[in-house]
Formats: sequence, structure tokens, C-alpha cells
Amino acid sequence: MRQAIRRVRNADRYYAYILNKKSYVRNIDEILDMVHGEQPENSFDGMKKRKERQRAVSQFNRKLNFVAHLEDCGWRYQESDDVANVKEYFQQMQNVRKEKEEELLQAKTLTDKEFFDVLHDSDFGDELAKKKYLIVKSFEAPITKKLIQRYANGDIERKYEIRDALAQNIESFCKREGADDIFLINSLRRLFSYFCIDFERMNVPHKTIYLWAYQIDDEVMKWLFEERNAEALTFHLNSKYGLSLSATNYKGRDEDKLKFFVKIAEFLDFDCKYKDKNYVAEDEKRQKCTYSVLKKHAKAWHKEAKKNADKFKRELNERDLDLLTRFGGDTFSASCDEYIEKLKSAISLNKKLRRLEIDFLRDQESHIEFRNFQTPQYTRFLTQFIRAYLNDIDLIDTSSKIKNEKTHSSSQQQIWDI
Repeated sequence: MRQAIRRVRNADRYYAYILNKKSYVRNIDEILDMVHGEQPENSFDGMKKRKERQRAVSQFNRKLNFVAHLEDCGWRYQESDDVANVKEYFQQMQNVRKEKEEELLQAKTLTDKEFFDVLHDSDFGDELAKKKYLIVKSFEAPITKKLIQRYANGDIERKYEIRDALAQNIESFCKREGADDIFLINSLRRLFSYFCIDFERMNVPHKTIYLWAYQIDDEVMKWLFEERNAEALTFHLNSKYGLSLSATNYKGRDEDKLKFFVKIAEFLDFDCKYKDKNYVAEDEKRQKCTYSVLKKHAKAWHKEAKKNADKFKRELNERDLDLLTRFGGDTFSASCDEYIEKLKSAISLNKKLRRLEIDFLRDQESHIEFRNFQTPQYTRFLTQFIRAYLNDIDLIDTSSKIKNEKTHSSSQQQIWDI
């Protein structure tokens, strides 16, 4: 028992001896509470302590798993951190991943009928070919390395379960789910609110949204990292859905803010990219927008707007007046820094801006480019396919219109085969 506790719970310096009596505690969590001198609490603080302990155990287990991988590859792990070996290990893992992707790309392409016939065969058949078929059907697009990564060995289905939960009415959700689920959903909603997502209409594609670091409240980052809610979020995603979200090395920089939000968005299969201010113009194959060029265009816009206003004997509209205010009036006397501050304020107030103004700020500060959906969109083919069998619905070959004539019992057997 002593050794079992040490192995399972990593309780290096502690042990508990349990006599064979009914009155003694058998629950391992309670034993560890007693070892650490803590009593189980049902309060919020008690829950946080339990989560902290679970996080510490999980973190230590990840380290043990990492050391085991190193030993499998022929390296010896040392506490002094042999950096060269670690880098070589990760490079080897990257090479293995690329080889697996290439094998999947080169696998046989099955037709609907061939895949249907494979399900009737007692042999497992070509697993790579079946996986390739499922990826192609899941996105209704030719297989690519990007789609393989998004499919994530089928984990994408669980990610869309989370998106479904985010779209539910929060009041009814709270009535039937536990505190951990409510924390997870509320936390993700809070983060995605920065992308202006209406969760009740998440399936409606949004226009491109640009998010800058100054728009992300420092209190949110404090709540995430100083209060360790980012770790709790990662833990709940793993315990509830079996999904792994990589750790974030947050050091308080604007770049760290943006990259954390990108990671969360990509994790749930949103189209989101970090854009470095030094390369965004080059990536889009356009000239970098300078303040002098922008001011030149602004003067031309103002001249044209004033000409039209005089022609039709009317005042300048709100958009033209706001533009003039940002540049310091008719004299266009605002410095670059003054203009940027006013431009940021206008973005926060959802003012209607010129495209060139947005491009100017994108060239000045790194930012996030966010769209609702990845392209192509995930179709949830496998879920619908299995549901058809569970409901004893005939499977129809979309190309040859061949119907499934099997009985309900054989259909259930095919489910096990899947």
C-alpha cells in the first residue's frame, strides 16, 4: 500500500499505513488530505486547493511521461537539464509527425462504396486509408497537412462539443451542469467576447476582426495567470473532454497576450492568426503604410468630402468630421503618436474607419486577425454516420446510390468495428 500510494500519487516523502479495519479511511484523497494536514472543504477555497493539488500531480506526471519518452529514444534525463538532448528529442518528434502526415497523404483514397465494404469486412483493413476517408468526408475537401492537424486524430469532434455548449442558454446550462462545466463555459465566453462573438449565433460567419493588445484588459490577464485560472481552464478541458491545451509562458508582454488568445481560438478550430507588425505588409504583398502617406490620403479625402458638401450645400457627415478630428483639424497638425491614440479610441468606440487607417495601425502594432470559421468547414460526418447506424437508418452511397440492406443486429456490430 505504501508503494502504491507513492507510485499513483507521487507522494515521495509521505506514506500511510492502513490496518484491515472497517473504521479506517479507504479513500486515497482523504488519506492525502490527512497527510498534508488538510481537511476536505466544500467551499470555493477548498475546491481551489484540490485543483491546485491535482494540477501539481498532473504536472509531475507530465514530467515523468517526458522522461520516459527520452529514455525510449536513448537519452538520459538529468535534473541539470541537458538542453541539447531536449532539443534533439523534440526535433525527432517533429520528424516523426511529418513522416506520419506524409504516410497519410499517400494512403489509398477510398470511394464511398469501398469504405462501406470495409465496414462489413471482419478484417480492420487499411487503417490509414479509412482515416484519410474520414478526414476528407469531415471537411468535404482534398486532404492536406493543415486538415490532418485540424482533425487531430478525431479530437476536433470534442472541440465542437465545447462550441455547442458555448451556444447554449447559460441559465438552463447552469441548472443541469456542475461547477466545473460552468467555470469552463463562462471562462471561454469571457475570452471570446473580445472577438465580438454572439454565441447564440456562432454558426453565422463573421467578418474579419482585428484585435490589438491594448483592447485586452490587463485585469483579464491577471485573472488568467496571477490567479492561475488559465491552468484551471487547461485542467478542466483535459478532465472533461480529454483535450490537451499547451502551457503558456506568459511574461506580461503584449505579444504574450495576443498569442494566448490565438492559441485559445485555434484550439476550438476558429480561423485566427497572430500578425507581426514587421511582416504583415510583406505577407499581404503591399507597401507598408507610413504616417506621411496616410496624411496625404486623408487630405485628399477631406478635400473631396468638402467639395461634395459645398456642391450639395450640406455639412460634412460624421465620418468625415471624425477623420478631421483625428488628424488635428483642417491644419492636419496631429503628430503620429497623437493620431494613433485617437485612432485607438475610435476603434474602441466602433467608429467607421477608412481601410487605409486600419492598415496603418496594423503596420504599427502587432495584432490578431480573427474569422469565425476555418476554411473548409468541419462537417461532423462521422457523428452523423454513426447516428445513422444507431437509429437503424439505411446508409446511402452518395455516388452509386447503394442502400444498406443489413439488419439492425449487423448494424450494431459495425458500430463496434468502427
